Amino acid sequence: MSVLGCDVTTSAAGVMLNDAAIVHHNTWIARAMDQCATSGLRFVLVTPPTTRLTLGLSRLLELTGGLWVVSGADGLPYNGLNGAMLQWDGEDYKEAQEISVAFQEGIRPSAGGVVISAETLYPARRSTVVGTLTETAARVLTGEAPQAWGVQEPVSQPWSPQAITERYRNDPSPINVMHAASTVGSDHLVAVTQIERPKRGVVERVTAGFRTAEPWGGEERVRFAHLMHQHGVRWAVGQHVLGFDPAYRVPHYAGIPVPSVAVFGPEALSSRGEGEALNFARGLAGAEADDCVELIGNPGKASLAIQFQNQPSSAREHPVLEYNRITDFLAHSQTRRDSPD
Repeated sequence: MSVLGCDVTTSAAGVMLNDAAIVHHNTWIARAMDQCATSGLRFVLVTPPTTRLTLGLSRLLELTGGLWVVSGADGLPYNGLNGAMLQWDGEDYKEAQEISVAFQEGIRPSAGGVVISAETLYPARRSTVVGTLTETAARVLTGEAPQAWGVQEPVSQPWSPQAITERYRNDPSPINVMHAASTVGSDHLVAVTQIERPKRGVVERVTAGFRTAEPWGGEERVRFAHLMHQHGVRWAVGQHVLGFDPAYRVPHYAGIPVPSVAVFGPEALSSRGEGEALNFARGLAGAEADDCVELIGNPGKASLAIQFQNQPSSAREHPVLEYNRITDFLAHSQTRRDSPD
């Protein structure tokens, strides 16, 4: 058995070698990934350490259980997404506990930006239009809608939520993935969107990245929070990244995304209630709560918005810890919280 586009095919994996500077979710890779999935094989992409993946391709690998293998400068392969050392056993790559030195010591360019992740649930109606959350995320990051979209990269179809809706309206697949992109000056917006069909509606989940010279200030964060609330998100978060252009994924450690602002919609607040959720968030923010925590919207349909610290502060926990604490708090109902350990 062989997989078209793969250089090696075993009973467990289809392996594609690619030494391009930037690897997209193009026709060849899409076809190979589909054939691997149909055949029950893991898709494996092998590149040198100088290769970058688009945000869209890296997300697809994560979603489908694919593997990005990087041939380290020391000749030892590692997982380009998490740095774990890998060993080929003749059929597939096995992950070790050790983290690659090459992954940890890779060059970190002087770049950075913002990554937006958000999710919304639309009603299952003929009037529902998908793609609008992706457009809102793009407008927050760049001031304008994406220029194009497509199911593969580089995208070529003019941006149109109506065309996107028509494309997916009659698709029986439980999960679909599309890409969106635009060029603003010398920088690139890249977004990857999942469209899912649970029993009670249609879910749009987007991850979008754009390079910025400076972290978001208060004005940008307030605008993000209000636009996400107006869109009716279940949740949304804007995060700062450093050491790489967020439109791409680099095969080395560049730190973790740091939350800048988060929004939790009415559905996320339903188990705790708006008042309890607000009080918990204010407790995390302490003396700064009046400036960085608010409920947006009418009672019963409000969203909770939280701005995190851009600079280290002894008065508050690290933004990652604060974000984890509020998400964990909202994820556990009153009943579960009061139940014995």
